[in-house]
Amino acid sequence: MLPALLAAIAVLSLTVLAWPSRGNRKAHYKASYPYAGRLKLGHFLTRCFSLAALAAIAGWGYVTMLPMSGLSGHGGFETLSQMDGLLLLFQFLSITGFVGGALVALFNLYTTCTGATMFLAKIWSIALVFAFLVLAWVGWLSKLYAFTTNF
Repeated sequence: MLPALLAAIAVLSLTVLAWPSRGNRKAHYKASYPYAGRLKLGHFLTRCFSLAALAAIAGWGYVTMLPMSGLSGHGGFETLSQMDGLLLLFQFLSITGFVGGALVALFNLYTTCTGATMFLAKIWSIALVFAFLVLAWVGWLSKLYAFTTNF
């Protein structure tokens, strides 16, 4: 499962990193946005949910590292127990980014496959669906969707 998780994180990272790059190229060459309507909405929402999913992954990485910081005398489980609001935020981001992202990626796949888009855009839409489904599955297995701070 770890290789699939790393591949999913790579796909989402490339999606988020390509977002400002594409915008800069469009502004430099004064090009118009190639999509309209539902294609544009699916394209935009997929990038937003990719960012939310990566923020959730980074947040859980931070929370995971907190108990290890207690070895130096700062932080640890005492600090973690005082961060209930942050834990709830990361749980919300997990549901929104992983499950909501999977739904948005399926919508994007549908609009991309039925619209007039290039072949590579369709392939990337399939990769995004698999990436979000892997993250949703890992989130389910890791119990990241429970709105509780009992640990």
